[in-house]
Amino acid sequence: LTKAYTLTAVVVHMGNEIGGHYVTYRLSSDGSKWFRISDENYVEVSPTIVQNQNCYLLFYEKCRLSCLLPSECEKSSENKQIL
Repeated sequence: LTKAYTLTAVVVHMGNEIGGHYVTYRLSSDGSKWFRISDENYVEVSPTIVQNQNCYLLFYEKCRLSCLLPSECEKSSENKQIL
């Protein structure tokens, strides 16, 4: 069985090595929207905004190759691994 991975979240550091702030970009559970999350605030953003970030961490969900959206992936623990 062939496996693939879907990008579900990224963490971005804003600032420098001395200090700064982290924000997260997270894909909605149905895979239809991206959100920018900072502290208690969140706002919907376009996928292009996410693609243009200098990411610090990337989070993926393991899916079947035929999986087009995270919601279509099997929900078993075997297929929901974050790297």
